[in-house]
Amino acid sequence: MVYKVGRSEIGAEAAASHTGALAGEDRVFDAFFCQCGAIRVDRYDDLIDLPAGLAMMTGPNGKRLAVLTHTGGAAGLVTDACGMAGFDTPVPSLETAARLGDLLQDHGFSPDRNPVDLTLAGLDPEIVYRAIMTLSASGEYDAIIPVVGSSSVGRPYMVADPVIRAAATEDIPIVVYTSPHAPGIVARLNREGVPAFDTPEACATVLARSLPVEPPGSGRSPALVTPGHPPAASGQLNEFDAKRVFAEFGIPPVREIAVGSSAGAIDAATRFGNQVVVKILSRDLLHKSEIGGVRTSVAPQDAAEMCDEIARSAERHGVSTDEGFLIQEQVSDVTEMILGFRRDPALGATVLIGVGGTMTEFYEDVALCVLPATETDIRTMITSLKMYPLLDGYRGSAPANIDALVQAVARFAHMCQSFGDRLVDAEINPLFVNDGEIPVKAGDGILILSE
Repeated sequence: MVYKVGRSEIGAEAAASHTGALAGEDRVFDAFFCQCGAIRVDRYDDLIDLPAGLAMMTGPNGKRLAVLTHTGGAAGLVTDACGMAGFDTPVPSLETAARLGDLLQDHGFSPDRNPVDLTLAGLDPEIVYRAIMTLSASGEYDAIIPVVGSSSVGRPYMVADPVIRAAATEDIPIVVYTSPHAPGIVARLNREGVPAFDTPEACATVLARSLPVEPPGSGRSPALVTPGHPPAASGQLNEFDAKRVFAEFGIPPVREIAVGSSAGAIDAATRFGNQVVVKILSRDLLHKSEIGGVRTSVAPQDAAEMCDEIARSAERHGVSTDEGFLIQEQVSDVTEMILGFRRDPALGATVLIGVGGTMTEFYEDVALCVLPATETDIRTMITSLKMYPLLDGYRGSAPANIDALVQAVARFAHMCQSFGDRLVDAEINPLFVNDGEIPVKAGDGILILSE
């Protein structure tokens, strides 16, 4: 379990003044902790609460919670906290509601809600016990949170005893939330092996952190590609040469032809259909669009004119066109992603994936993992993205080939590790992803290698 400072900019500055190793980007540490199976806590109190709570319980098998209460406000707090942690609070089935209704018919109780509010019946220990047993036996819930209200301060046995009885006979996890703070009942429950907390966030966190997870480092290894002879390139490569290196490691580019001047542009463009992309080729440019070095939706007969137009724009920015131009097929019906490398000052080589194209920095929807990475690490990284529904068939669209994307990320990571300390920077943006015959293609690329 880890509590790390440095989430905020001011916190990172304070941390760096004491331990330089903590100066790495905070989300890289988040990824690292996840890969290692470490639990990162957000509150200092959780360093004490969570280990004790986790040691007392077996985690739930799912995310269906029953909240049992006799105080509405506190139940709302813990339900909201658990909802933010990804849990659901489904209402009881008709059969379970009927059983609860039979139990509480003389107490003005509405049994078809969750939280299940016992009202004044919550002061009867036997009713509390039987209500817990009814919810547990229903098979409709993965965990139960009894809420202990103000009565617990004066008469802690009133709720503690039935909860302890139920926890001793049932396998379903039971976590108690006390409100207001009642140290006596918390201590009593904890002594009997029942986790109890005085904040709703602690209840939600201990349940979330006890959910089943895949062991760190698990997962099969995707098929990797290793060049027969390591690429001898060095320095900052232009886009065409960078993508040739990526292709040697198994990540194909879009169809494209490099031409030395505008004279060969039309002939090249006619090979790629009705529309093409025309780009400047220059090892001195990391972002070609910033100087007007990219034209899209170009008719083949206009390719030469577009090259000349790009050359004039480049000249205005002091950029040479001596390396020529790149004529590419224009792809459609794809999702644009970014796949990149960065070397964290504390944790070393990492790969990044997220929303690609020209809006990458605007959306900042990216995920990272520290190398080496397993298939599970990579798949977790991809599915954690906010944009993931776009890959998974959003609103009836064809889903992308996720397995091919996982393999492409693994091959990119393998390339980064193969170059070792020689690798200064590597990026594919956009990385085109769909469900086609070649489901993952490099649309543009950056590669910088030291000697």
